[in-house]
Amino acid sequence: MKNIIFPFWLFICFTTFGQKTLIVQKNKTYTITINTRALVIDTLILEDNSKIIVNDNVMAFSLIAKFAVIGDNVLIDGSKKISGSEGKNGADSPDSRECAIGLKGEDATDGTNGIDAANIFLYLRLKKIGSLKINALGTIGSSGGKGGAGGKGGDGNILGCSAKSGGGGGKGGNGGDGGDGGDVIFNYTFLDSQGKPLINQPSLSQVQVELSGGRGGIGGSGGQKGQAGRIKPQGPKANESNVLNGSRGLDGKFGKNGIYLKTSIPNL
Repeated sequence: MKNIIFPFWLFICFTTFGQKTLIVQKNKTYTITINTRALVIDTLILEDNSKIIVNDNVMAFSLIAKFAVIGDNVLIDGSKKISGSEGKNGADSPDSRECAIGLKGEDATDGTNGIDAANIFLYLRLKKIGSLKINALGTIGSSGGKGGAGGKGGDGNILGCSAKSGGGGGKGGNGGDGGDGGDVIFNYTFLDSQGKPLINQPSLSQVQVELSGGRGGIGGSGGQKGQAGRIKPQGPKANESNVLNGSRGLDGKFGKNGIYLKTSIPNL
């Protein structure tokens, strides 16, 4: 995730004007799209159990409200809902014919990375607030695929061909990295009954912020080793000292955990 503190002048340049009031009714959801990702409004009312959900294609959401009332159990969610695809398992190799070396199992593919949460920037003049939760959680990385098993080595035969070593297992896929948590900046001012800023501003204890990074994906297990071919006792004696089982495939690496960046809730 890009570590950016959104400057006010840049916010103004990309702000959507013209909307006077935003009311999200009780138990209802308002979705932030590309067209509404930056808002300046006169009045914001978020009723009890209402939600503001940021679309997956929006990487930053900013809101300025001159007058705001926030009810109980309100949610602003910038976490992504996209799920990454798991790594594909490698194919097992077939057993080899007589006198042929065992084939290596197919390597698995890596899991995909998690998705970074949206940055959230709020500038509110608060008349009343019940309880607000802000989520900006990175999604988890997907797991890597399992490596394919190595093929069995070919048997020796009566004509004097020696048995052959088994094939190695395929490499397990690496887990995807977890997505980063978002930046959350919340500037606020409490207003009195006349709509003027309070002289002594209280702390904003009614807000809970969750912005941890996603867990890295699990590495896929390496493919099983192929077995060595069998020695045929009927034929002339052959040197079988190098007839070995194949090696087990390497396990995939775990993806890195996503990081969380910054949260700040100062009063203006």
